[in-house]
Amino acid sequence: MKRQAVIICASGNELPGAKADAANMQTFLLSARGGSWAPHEVTVLSDPSSSLVDAHIALASLADYSFVAFGGHGRYNVFQKTTELEIAKNVYIDVNKLRVGAKRHTLIIDTCRVLHKTTLNERLLAKATMDSIQFSENNSRQIFDSQLQDCPPGIIEIYSCDISETAGEEASGGYYTSALLGAAELWGQNAPRSRVLTVKEAHDSATMAVHRKTGNRQNPRVGYPRSQPYFPFAVKGA
Repeated sequence: MKRQAVIICASGNELPGAKADAANMQTFLLSARGGSWAPHEVTVLSDPSSSLVDAHIALASLADYSFVAFGGHGRYNVFQKTTELEIAKNVYIDVNKLRVGAKRHTLIIDTCRVLHKTTLNERLLAKATMDSIQFSENNSRQIFDSQLQDCPPGIIEIYSCDISETAGEEASGGYYTSALLGAAELWGQNAPRSRVLTVKEAHDSATMAVHRKTGNRQNPRVGYPRSQPYFPFAVKGA
């Protein structure tokens, strides 16, 4: 099964957590726990142009499964009723650009969604840790692909916070992305072999962690198909 992941890091040298998130997510996807993606299937774009984003999203659309993750500044346009992502200083793209993808598509947006009329402020306050993930299970790719084949076409769209909220981070990574990867690591330590952690299950676990960390001030949101099963996020090989 052909996969394509696009990780967009728009830190502008202001968000060290976004850079850490991109590196951690890439490491996770290439690991056995993340489904043993091949290196050529994972592209990291740092402070890209809009045309470069369009090109890679178009390529991802040709795959059987696409995975797109964004980390950086953002805002919610109250007039257009959409989330806008800052890929360069004062250069925004509509999140709709990233919704385009393969028939099976996961989209993770780790950004603030403060109202456009307010001042963007993504300064970070607390601590989260994420170690590099390396595993040795040798059939994780087959397990990941097997779950994908059972999933109906659709899109899972995740935001690290609700409309009008800010998304916290620190140097080690954004609160939500760190919690998402941490959920996969913790699950892998306790799950039986030959099992799958779905994107929704990982999100639910990460949401609880973010709620604890922020005192319910940051509330991740997800939209997903009504049909199950859901796309895989992490696997544990035999």
